Amino acid sequence: MHPSIYFDPFDTLGRLNHVFDGLAHDLEGWTQSGWVPAVDFEDRGEHYLVTADLPGVKPEDVEISLDGDVLHIKGERLAETDTGENGDKRYRRTERVYGAFRRSFQLPADVDPDAIEAHGKDGVLHIRIGKHTAPEPRRITVQTN
Repeated sequence: MHPSIYFDPFDTLGRLNHVFDGLAHDLEGWTQSGWVPAVDFEDRGEHYLVTADLPGVKPEDVEISLDGDVLHIKGERLAETDTGENGDKRYRRTERVYGAFRRSFQLPADVDPDAIEAHGKDGVLHIRIGKHTAPEPRRITVQTN
């Protein structure tokens, strides 16, 4: 077979892996600068429940605020400072990300801003958001004079 038309799929795959490794290296600074925790937002009938995965973040290091109808959650996950037995950590690979995070959520109109509670335990944050009680329908009598 002529060398100029020979196709080696493993050589092509190796080149493709090299391209993606370079791309991952280029993005490494971006991923190390911050992270976005996963959040669930549930409607539980009488209240809403926001659950956020915040591994490695102490509850006292999380700031939750309400600005109008927008709920803000922010904080920071710090890198570990332990340098090992001899002070010479040598990583073969690092995938965990550290840094500041901020999540914001537009809340539904039926939220009661005075009925918000937050609890954190084992790297999971739970925010319970109460709802306004729906006004009961009432009949209005038509006056004759």
